[in-house]
Amino acid sequence: MLSRELNALNLKQVENKLNIYKKLLEYEPSNIELMLFLAEYYGKAGLFDSAQEHADKALTISPQRADVHMVLGNLAYLKHDFPGSIKAYEKSNQIENSASAHLNIALYLLKDGKLIPARKAFHIALEMNDKIAKNYPELKQLLE
Repeated sequence: MLSRELNALNLKQVENKLNIYKKLLEYEPSNIELMLFLAEYYGKAGLFDSAQEHADKALTISPQRADVHMVLGNLAYLKHDFPGSIKAYEKSNQIENSASAHLNIALYLLKDGKLIPARKAFHIALEMNDKIAKNYPELKQLLE
């Protein structure tokens, strides 16, 4: 019972924080950045149905935007759908090769116990953005 009440309280708090953004989305129904913001915020709050709804709407409007697929990958990762996350990150990379996508792929592969492919993906990310080494020193040490 307490768990259900805490979940309801969490939902109410999240909805209150996001009301202004949802109102803005009513006036700008094609605002992809806003949809992705809402998807990520809901996802981080563990409200996956709402997160997925906003991400899917963004995908319908802009299926060829790499950031849409990155958010879909992040949501899949948060839901522990690791095969779904890697698929979305790879799609993002097909659209726009990015250090972030390679980093996320490396993290997934490492979590899945695939050290050599994880190392390769991480090195690609490092070549594209050397700041990754500063932000992820333990990962760098592990995958060198």
